[in-house]
Amino acid sequence: MARPRKTRVTLPGLRSPAHARLAADLPHNAEVARAVVDDPYEPGAHITVLRAIRDDPLARLRARDQIDEAQYRAGRAWQADHEAAESGRLASLDLTRIKSDGGAYTGPDTDRVDAARKRLARDRALLGARAEAVLRDVLARGLMLEQVAVRHGHPDARSRYYFGRLFREALETIAKARGLAG
Repeated sequence: MARPRKTRVTLPGLRSPAHARLAADLPHNAEVARAVVDDPYEPGAHITVLRAIRDDPLARLRARDQIDEAQYRAGRAWQADHEAAESGRLASLDLTRIKSDGGAYTGPDTDRVDAARKRLARDRALLGARAEAVLRDVLARGLMLEQVAVRHGHPDARSRYYFGRLFREALETIAKARGLAG
């Protein structure tokens, strides 16, 4: 049996197919979106790439224009703070570290962890319990809004719309509180 030919991707506005660095062969279940990033080969230039969005609810919402750029940045900032706060908590409970005599303690960066925890506490106070729970389900656990609705005991479409609106309002609140929205 003959080997199938690979097709070259050509995009309008590119000089040649060699400059088109998009993936041509994608798996059948791939969910991707175009993103513009800095070109690693030409400083100051930008290229269009395909970004996987299947396991990233925030990127999926942004790719489908269901949230704006300020909400996306607020979600990423919340995720970074959550990861910093959790890494500080997990590093303090690391029982697998080998105990040794001497040497400096290389624990978590406590100033960064404390600052992240304070920002998360401020966000929790601004959002309220339900919005913070939905935000945590989507951004920390990676659940899609349909899964959030089912998790909270409301599997119908109207509840899914409600949780989506609540999530977007929570992102907007964080964006305004952190100075990311105009």
